[in-house]
Amino acid sequence: MEANALANRLLRQGDGLFDRAGFLRARLAADDDRLQRLVGGALPDLPGEMAAGGSMAVRRAPGRQRLVVHVSPVSVARLDLGARRPAVLVLAVDPARRPRLSSQRVSLALGLTPAEGRVAALLAEGRSVPDIAAEAGYQESYVRWLLKQAYRKHGVSGQPALVRLVLAAGALPRR
Repeated sequence: MEANALANRLLRQGDGLFDRAGFLRARLAADDDRLQRLVGGALPDLPGEMAAGGSMAVRRAPGRQRLVVHVSPVSVARLDLGARRPAVLVLAVDPARRPRLSSQRVSLALGLTPAEGRVAALLAEGRSVPDIAAEAGYQESYVRWLLKQAYRKHGVSGQPALVRLVLAAGALPRR
């Protein structure tokens, strides 16, 4: 299992999720059962078979917001990670923590222009098109056009698919 620094810290704390012998587990049995089903569903049984992902909330210590966990199959055709071949991408989102993504890293990882990378990173941070336009000093129509360019480059349609790509690019461990 590979994890970025934030994920490793979360796993070490064991607040909702933890690592057991290289396998991601949820602290509570009911959550763990669901997590294992999602991960299993994201792994294709046969080459060429379509796999499915999903999302769930993972309970944490009393008084803490649940983690939101997204599980997605990974198409290794688009990733070059050397000998390592990821099979499933798991993104754990702490709703109390606002993400900050490097637009430069997003641009480089996804082959986007600096403007497309900035807009894609802000979108993945949970910003709306009007918020992105205001922060970047762009017209809303230009933000939408930049998003469409990013969709086209990656063969995706819509904001959720682009956000998954951006978060996946930002979640890859630094080498």
